Amino acid sequence: MDLITQGILGGAIGQAGFQNNLGKKAVLWGALIGMVPDLDVLVKISSNPLSEQLYHRGFTHSLFFAPLAAPFLAGLLCRFYDKKVKAPNYWTWFWLAFWVLITHPLLDLFTTYGTQLLNPISNYRFSLSGIAIIDPLYSIPLLTGVLVGLWTKTQAFRSYLTSLLLLLTTTYLFYGVSCNQKALALARQSIGQQGSIMINSYPTLLQIHVRRLVAHVGDQVWIAYTTTYPGSNYPIRWEKYDKAPAKTCQSFLATTEAQIYDWFSDGDYIMTQTHNILKMQDLRFGFIGSSQLGIWGLYAKINPDGSLQNPPQKFRTPTNFGNGKDDISTSLLQQLFQASLGYESQLLGIYHL
Repeated sequence: MDLITQGILGGAIGQAGFQNNLGKKAVLWGALIGMVPDLDVLVKISSNPLSEQLYHRGFTHSLFFAPLAAPFLAGLLCRFYDKKVKAPNYWTWFWLAFWVLITHPLLDLFTTYGTQLLNPISNYRFSLSGIAIIDPLYSIPLLTGVLVGLWTKTQAFRSYLTSLLLLLTTTYLFYGVSCNQKALALARQSIGQQGSIMINSYPTLLQIHVRRLVAHVGDQVWIAYTTTYPGSNYPIRWEKYDKAPAKTCQSFLATTEAQIYDWFSDGDYIMTQTHNILKMQDLRFGFIGSSQLGIWGLYAKINPDGSLQNPPQKFRTPTNFGNGKDDISTSLLQQLFQASLGYESQLLGIYHL
């Protein structure tokens, strides 16, 4: 999830379980510790242009980081507040740090980006694709509970309210996973027996019901959107894109950059060719319009035999979001929310004839 949401979750854990013992500083430190694992984006230990993809959500996002970092953080906080590393509050600080750090990667697990839960034993990226990396329906209730808890003086009410909201928002995460499974079932039903080798479903912006569907069917990639709002039943309308010939892509895919990108995208990418330009794009993240095939990727110039003229380089496809001159930006967001509530969306292809 985004950095702010991770901080909100950490603050909520601090409030629900530790504010009664540590006071309001439990909320502050819960929020700060909740953002610590994402500091890995600041570490530049490689000149590789894909270093961010290689190292972000690595060891600091594994299940092994919390038990190693919690004693260190507890000791620092004890020395800061009590001047003693083994002060009476040591174990309270330890468990605050532990639970905040361990829930950080568990929350990231529910996003499409995923996280390396077993790093450094394995670099496999676990992902449940339950919710988008920014989802107000998850973040705002938790934030509201934390703010109310900071204001109220009744300890029992504060702990009950925040604990209840933690339970409800966790249920929301699992509901997102069920939405993804429903979208996958709809996609399989729509495609039928057409030789698909891979079908995936991904959450879309800021809400939970509209899912992006990606299917690899023969030499094509099919992309569509569907809503999993209860009771909705719209036909799935696929847009079809041709893949570049496999022989043409061999030299490109043999490069280190392409192999990292393959790992990062969990194999759900498309290779396309336009004249002497070969592109590799992550199909998990795309928007209606020019970035339908992905918001960023790798490209290289190739010779007629498929050999590379230069190593693969990064490129980004403009999405036009936040550009007031682009009507599709405002319209797409509006129709996303409409479709998430079960209404039709012409732009997303979610409608009846």
